[in-house]
Amino acid sequence: PLGGQGLLRVSTDLDPNEADPSVTPITELDEEAGEVSHGWPVLLPDEASIVFTVGREDLDPRLAWMALELEKRELLAPVDRSAYYLDSGHLVYARRGEIFAMPVDSSEQEVTGPARLVTSGVASSTVAKDRKKTNV
Repeated sequence: PLGGQGLLRVSTDLDPNEADPSVTPITELDEEAGEVSHGWPVLLPDEASIVFTVGREDLDPRLAWMALELEKRELLAPVDRSAYYLDSGHLVYARRGEIFAMPVDSSEQEVTGPARLVTSGVASSTVAKDRKKTNV
């Protein structure tokens, strides 16, 4: 995550006449909501949506789901860092020493049930701001 900006898309279609690939913004920070960074994006199997972490000033970071075409996002759950998508249809993420699994349907772009505790007593760390640990 880069403090002070949203997510960027880098084109893989390189034109041999161009020195740099095309870079376009995907998300913008909602500064009124206290957002300070977007990071750790995961492209879901539908390839039409992503899950990423929203760092927030003086608030817990949140997992967000966004439909790329609609540019509409929904905050899902508090997280320490990134989430991972499993073939079982779950987003797995850490939060304050615990691992959770949240069932999702990526084709419908929706959460299909409550997050469940998988295990506890694991080491995790929180989102850092400007390379300093932020208490969240």
